[in-house]
Amino acid sequence: LDGIEQFSTPNQLIYTRRIVQPVAAVKLTGTTFGSNVALLSAVDDRDVSATGEDNPIYNILRVQKDVGGSSRIGVAYTDRIDGDNYNRVADIDGRLVFGRIYSSVFQLANSWTGQNGSSTSAPLWLAQFNRNGRRFGWRTTFAGIDEEFRAGSGFVGRTGVVRASVTP
Repeated sequence: LDGIEQFSTPNQLIYTRRIVQPVAAVKLTGTTFGSNVALLSAVDDRDVSATGEDNPIYNILRVQKDVGGSSRIGVAYTDRIDGDNYNRVADIDGRLVFGRIYSSVFQLANSWTGQNGSSTSAPLWLAQFNRNGRRFGWRTTFAGIDEEFRAGSGFVGRTGVVRASVTP
């Protein structure tokens, strides 16, 4: 769990506890070229495979770059292969802070899933604008998760949901 915060994304597209009984794994975290880099690659036990015959393979990459004092931009890529079945997710996200009391959070992701010879592709998106003032604040959120979106290396509780909210 050391360095787990480097794998964090707004919609929990990375959930390392999906790897149940690793046979072999490597985790590398650090900073290079001014960016935080986190890589996790693992081979899981056959008992957790859908077929019981293959070892699921996980590859997770997260790169984040600080922009200014409190802002950051990040990308993530996850890959879960279980025999002929696969799930891949690509993501770009960020948190931008401006005017000391305003912030914006965004995320765009897409999943590609191949299972039993058929494949699907589905998006996920999030846009949030916040004001956190001393006397008044609000949060505006627009988010959507396609019903076909899958995060084989993450934890997305409900799919097929679009929501908009303004909370003072």
